[in-house]
Amino acid sequence: MKRLVFVALAGCAVLAAQETLPTAAAVLDRFIDMTGGKAAYEKHRDQVARGTLALPAQGITGDMTLTSAEPARMLMRVNIGAIGTMEDGTNGTVVWELSPLQGPRVVEGQERADNLRESRFNGPLHWREQYSKEEVLGTEKLGDDDCIELRLTPNDGGHPEILYFSRKSGLLVKQTGTRATSMGDIPYENTFSDYRSVDGVMEPFKTTETAAGQRVEMTISDMKFNADVPESTFNPPAEIQTLLKKEAPATPPEPAKPSAASPETPRSQARTGKFTIYMGGTPIATETYSLVHDAGHYELSGSGKAEMGPMKIDIEQYRVVTDDSFHPSAASVKAKMGQVDMSVDTVFSGGEAHSTIDKGAGPEKRDDPADPADVVISPNLPVFPFTLLAKRVSTSTREPQNFKAYVLGQGEAPLTVEYKGRSEVAFANRNEELNHFSATFVPPQGQAIAADVWTESDGRIVKMAVPDHGVEVYQEGYEPAGRSGASPGEPVQSGTANPK
Repeated sequence: MKRLVFVALAGCAVLAAQETLPTAAAVLDRFIDMTGGKAAYEKHRDQVARGTLALPAQGITGDMTLTSAEPARMLMRVNIGAIGTMEDGTNGTVVWELSPLQGPRVVEGQERADNLRESRFNGPLHWREQYSKEEVLGTEKLGDDDCIELRLTPNDGGHPEILYFSRKSGLLVKQTGTRATSMGDIPYENTFSDYRSVDGVMEPFKTTETAAGQRVEMTISDMKFNADVPESTFNPPAEIQTLLKKEAPATPPEPAKPSAASPETPRSQARTGKFTIYMGGTPIATETYSLVHDAGHYELSGSGKAEMGPMKIDIEQYRVVTDDSFHPSAASVKAKMGQVDMSVDTVFSGGEAHSTIDKGAGPEKRDDPADPADVVISPNLPVFPFTLLAKRVSTSTREPQNFKAYVLGQGEAPLTVEYKGRSEVAFANRNEELNHFSATFVPPQGQAIAADVWTESDGRIVKMAVPDHGVEVYQEGYEPAGRSGASPGEPVQSGTANPK
């Protein structure tokens, strides 16, 4: 009898030690209360958040604007000067992506469903509509936070999501799961921190996502609710509308125009080169090019490859033809951005640039004003077209030299260059005295870019630097100081310059 009583009491002690956890519904509803309450959420109809998006391992940082509105509309725009502007958006029905690296894409299937679910405005209020099952898995220690772990099963067929809520604050600390993407299902982990109250609702101002071996940090600097966002903000851009209307394979793009000099034409004064491009000290791209001066014209042509994490660019050919005064007559590019084939063919005549552009949705015509003396460059890569600019700037004045640039496929933009004098630049194996220029460029689609350029006396570019984007470019044979060679993925110490 005594033994039975002892066992019974011991069983009671064990049961007492097992803490009763709240239900998943109670945890989710508490999160709504702790972040402001249902009434505070319901006052808001749209939101505009601005900040930065960074890939620290690649040294990439861009300006970000995230706009959202009820019921499930969203537009995220990230401008990375050296790469261009990337967009993800939905008008509540169509989900799309637009990138200078991968072109336009209409998102379908489970990936679309995941995006629409994540775009739900005031999402915390609508968890009962979006999930078919919620359950408590247990508790977990995350840093200093004791957290309750939940599993939510979407009702649209998506993978379950695991959410961790702080027991003390009630706030969401971490989320893990698997997301459908164009590259297949990819596991991810998001952490949320720096919660701040904005118009009565607590929002995380720092989000870090880790997926496919990449770490992305999103930091908000400014947020506003009820900003009266125009309806047109969420309209799919023209490239996406073209894809939506496309019912049959597009007409193949017009063939590239033949070179101004036929293969039989004797070549003279040819010069070749190779650039390695570093971002955040890591090699991300290489380019090879040649500059040929025939009777009456110059022809600059080349190719390149770039790899920035999951983003890949293969430039099959980039070509610019000018007269002896460097006034352009034709330009073309053929490239593959991710899985999308892209091409631009442009002819300059009569003060205009006449282009045929194919961004993966079929060829389109475009006419832009173009000064006869325009410098033809690329909106991002390749870098070697700046060789023609280097040939034109003067070392006889320290006054600003103003040019007009035609950004291939985009339009005309101002470009200002100043000669800074001679500088001694330290490279891996030697020091060189070079001409130093600073250049400021405002592309038609993006923010101002400031660069420094060092050239030999004949205008050959030896080094370029875009400090705001952590980008440096080196001519072959001029390795960065601190090493005699660079392997992809290995950081380098930048070359340094000492003004004379």
